[in-house]
Amino acid sequence: MSPLLLGAFLAGHVSHVLAFRRGEWDNHAQRIIAGAGLLGLASAAALHAAAPADGWLTSLRTATSLALAAAAGVLVSMLAYRTLFHALRRYPGPFAARLSSAYISYTSRRFRLHDELERLHKEHGDIVRISPSTISARKPEAVQAVHGPRSKCYKGPWYEQGRPLVALSNIRDRTEYSDQRRIWDQGLNAAGELPAFHFETTPPSSQRPRSGSCNASKAAADASTPANGSTILASTSWVGWPLTDPFDVLSTGEPTYWMKLISKNLDLIGVLAHVPWFFLLLKETPIFKATVNTFRAWLRKQVTVQMERLPETSRSLFASILKDFPSEELLTEKQHLQLQGDMLLILIAGSDTIAMTLQALFYELCINPDAQRKLQQEIDKYLTEHGGGGGNGGEDGDGDGSRDPVSLARLDHLQACVNEALRLWSPVSCGATRSRWHRDSLARTLRLV
Repeated sequence: MSPLLLGAFLAGHVSHVLAFRRGEWDNHAQRIIAGAGLLGLASAAALHAAAPADGWLTSLRTATSLALAAAAGVLVSMLAYRTLFHALRRYPGPFAARLSSAYISYTSRRFRLHDELERLHKEHGDIVRISPSTISARKPEAVQAVHGPRSKCYKGPWYEQGRPLVALSNIRDRTEYSDQRRIWDQGLNAAGELPAFHFETTPPSSQRPRSGSCNASKAAADASTPANGSTILASTSWVGWPLTDPFDVLSTGEPTYWMKLISKNLDLIGVLAHVPWFFLLLKETPIFKATVNTFRAWLRKQVTVQMERLPETSRSLFASILKDFPSEELLTEKQHLQLQGDMLLILIAGSDTIAMTLQALFYELCINPDAQRKLQQEIDKYLTEHGGGGGNGGEDGDGDGSRDPVSLARLDHLQACVNEALRLWSPVSCGATRSRWHRDSLARTLRLV
């Protein structure tokens, strides 16, 4: 190996030891690649200036070789560090997981990461290393230690993927999160009675005849093809969308833009979510950037629609958030990005997540008739005690009329069914990671050291 190549290799090694192994670099991937490219061109220019007789082509070849040697130095140093010197080296797990996050991305490709984690815990124990810098803890006390209000952990790089949108769930700064959470609490304090948005989901019969909706639904069912084009039972495609989408899916039999986007990109998001730097980099490529810009324009339009309907939506969750913002003409770009992020959060949590949870719940109840009968008995008893006889489908009766989401949430078997459906069919493919714990407190809780 020539002295130049050896020097480049060592430079890559030193850069990893002194810089890249410390801190978070996910948000800087694009700058790093651009900087490396500029450095390569500068190297080629310097080599040409030092030996003009060799020509530009030779200088470019030499500069490329130096760049590859430096990249090899970074890679070798990184793999050696992750395998032999990393703070998590003592914890068991698949060998491939020690080397790259590609392992956990590959196992997430079918959205069954929770099943894979269960298998790994059975094989390796309560603490498993699932990526170079990530462990999975299967201990009850880990919930409070990692996610509790007094936890020293904070949200990991996974939450950066929504940038530049700023949703409540993705805010990593605790002070900023607390300020925004107070705004959300104003809408959530109504015990779940508020709708997510205000939409005209039932057009006048003169515009959309009821028979047309039924015929569209029947046609989709007869064709054994749901509105979203997947292989699920047709009716499940529409479970969650009435909260957010007034696009007459039942009337037209066609999926909405939002439904198409989720169906098209969910697989990709599930696979790449564990490699935040690559996902953020991919978003900047021309093909994906065009999709992202189209989606952001759609979100911006939805925010505008909701702001125009603010007097009508005074009892919606999004309206309560809008009350803490100025009119659209006075919104800063940062505030608009924040509202778009919150709109996206409500769309996902209030529709897609709920839809998948309900689908899983209905499926499990269908194949477990004993659980279904027990749940029916519990709900009938509840309806009798809180206004209306059992099996009335929720219509008001002669009782005290005190039915509300809070009292429904206290039904033990109902909650057990929901929790079990979430356990068996997690609607969240990945995420919720926490980073950089306070070593003493968390280690003591989980007995990691």
